[in-house]
Amino acid sequence: MQSSQTIDTLKNRLPLMQNLDGSGGTNRISPMEVQQHDHSPEGDPRKCSRIANIKQKVYSGHIYYCLVVMLIISTIFNLFFKLFRTIKFEFLARIFEFLFFESLLAILSFLAYKRTSLIHFNSLSLAKSRLLHRILQIFMVLIIFATHFSPIFSVVPLPDDELVTTTCYLAFGFWIHYGAFLFLLILVECFSTIVLWLKTKWSWKALHSIVPVIRQPLFTSENMHTVVALLLAIFFTLEGLYSTSVKPTIKNLHIKINNLPPEFEDFRIAMVSDIHAGPSVGKQRVFEIVETVNSLNPDAIAIVGDFVDGYIKNMANRIEPLKNLKAKYGVYGALGNHEYFFESVDNWVKYFSEELNIKMLVNDAVIFKKDGEELCFVGTDDYFADTVNIEGTKIY
Repeated sequence: MQSSQTIDTLKNRLPLMQNLDGSGGTNRISPMEVQQHDHSPEGDPRKCSRIANIKQKVYSGHIYYCLVVMLIISTIFNLFFKLFRTIKFEFLARIFEFLFFESLLAILSFLAYKRTSLIHFNSLSLAKSRLLHRILQIFMVLIIFATHFSPIFSVVPLPDDELVTTTCYLAFGFWIHYGAFLFLLILVECFSTIVLWLKTKWSWKALHSIVPVIRQPLFTSENMHTVVALLLAIFFTLEGLYSTSVKPTIKNLHIKINNLPPEFEDFRIAMVSDIHAGPSVGKQRVFEIVETVNSLNPDAIAIVGDFVDGYIKNMANRIEPLKNLKAKYGVYGALGNHEYFFESVDNWVKYFSEELNIKMLVNDAVIFKKDGEELCFVGTDDYFADTVNIEGTKIY
């Protein structure tokens, strides 16, 4: 009985199957329609999923190629950087340094863009998902373009508080945060992958007990991790923008020094760090820092590196307010790593000393005297000085 019903059903469907050539009634499907239907990802969820998996595999394969290229570029440019990193060939060294930076940034930008392109929004409709995905891609392209463009502003003169430079450096800040958070979350994915692989090789009870936890999206979801990295990058970039728009922060620290002469009890030192006057920090911000420091009425002022990001001819106007710093025992400075990135470090030392009245302690010291007692004040170079081949900048 059941067999007879099955045969009848097939006979009833046979005309429809025979009319696939388009010769049947108005409700028949033409060969062209069948072909279009089969090749449309939206029409076949299985095919859509298969295409997505292929894309993901192709994109993930780029990582290995990019890492190899990055290693080669890093080796070549570092060799040239070490070769030319002397006073005589300093200009060539900076060219190779710039090329290395841009090449490395390009590779990492490519990986970040590909990773971002894999974000999907399953909870939204297809149209909304496509629109949001396109907006996200455009956003990343603009961020990457602005990030690569930002180093140029350190080598050209610009008006103070230029909107374009601020925007580009905000993009750079976002890119750094996004890359850092994404890297950490990728490490989490690698850890979960290793644990799940070990589970197939060994039968440790402890390992099997944590597998259900490791399998949670919190540890394995690339989509979730990418979205989280994006949101964290946006948050910290906006937080950084806010922190530079409010008055400089003052922190009071009481430092105990053994055998400190009583005459130097309550000796007040105002320490200023990481001003980074340059494309993203204008003259007005430096002026606010100077006003804040002077209001503390310190006995001595110490600026502990990273004064500027750029060249003297372009940044002199932005750091000019520093010459108005005032303290009873003087204003002192030590070099940071950013003083080595652009202008010759010797030029900066000369400019700080002669134009801004800041005594630079380049692996040097000064003695404060008060009522016959002495206090030694020492300034050393940044650890970065140990990595470059410039005479007189090694840390002793």
